Amino acid sequence: MHAPYRYGVAQLVLAALLGGVCLAQGSTGWPVYNGGPEGDHYSRLTQINRENVKRLTVAWSFDTGEKGGLQSNPVIVGRTLYAYTPTQKVVALDAATGKLKWKFDSGVKGTQPARGVTYWTDGKRGRILAGVMNYLYCLDAETGKPIKSFGEGGRVDLRKNLVGILSRTRLC
Repeated sequence: MHAPYRYGVAQLVLAALLGGVCLAQGSTGWPVYNGGPEGDHYSRLTQINRENVKRLTVAWSFDTGEKGGLQSNPVIVGRTLYAYTPTQKVVALDAATGKLKWKFDSGVKGTQPARGVTYWTDGKRGRILAGVMNYLYCLDAETGKPIKSFGEGGRVDLRKNLVGILSRTRLC
C-alpha cells in the first residue's frame, strides 16, 4: 500500500473515531472546516481526555478504493460524516458505522488538494458545498444529488465572466 493511500485511509479512520464520540455525546459535531465557526480545531467534547486517549481503538474504517493522499477536513453533521476522496469525489458516511450513504462524482478530474466541504442549512434542508477545481457544487445533504437550481445545473464555474488576466489564468 502506498504511503499517501495509507494516509488517506488513516485520516478517515481518525474521522470515524471523532464521529463515534460526537454521536455518543449528543448533538455536538464538527459541522464546518476546522470544527466550528471559529476555525480553531477545538471540540468541546469531553468523552476523550488525557487519561483515556491511549485506550482508543478503531471504530471503523472506510476504504475509498482510490490511490492518492488526502489533505481534507471531514465535517460531521448529525449522524453523517461528509468528506472528499483522494480524487475529489464527495462521500457521505454514517458517522457511527462508516457505511457509505452516497457518493458524488462531478466528472471533473481534481488535481489540487481539496481542504473540505461545507455544510449549510435553512433549518429544513441541508446542503453540501464542494469545490472541485474551478467549480462549486451544491449537493442535497441527504441524497448527494446536485441542486439543479444552484448556478447552472447544480454548479457554478468560478472562472466564468472573469475579465482580463484573470480570464486567462488557471484558478485552483
